[in-house]
Amino acid sequence: MVEFTPNDIILVIGAGSAALASIVVAIQKSRCSEIDCCCFKCKRQVPQSSSPNKRDVESQNVIT
Repeated sequence: MVEFTPNDIILVIGAGSAALASIVVAIQKSRCSEIDCCCFKCKRQVPQSSSPNKRDVESQNVIT
């Protein structure tokens, strides 16, 4: 059996926490009203934004 050092365990916990945090951030920023990710299901009301995002305005100014 392989022995794990405390550094190995901390690395695994940190990587797992970072992966979970990135999923939560993606869900929070999404504009979907129904989210189904693995075993997690969520129905929510998405707030309507009255002003356009800076990103949306910049993408409209790009000449293709």
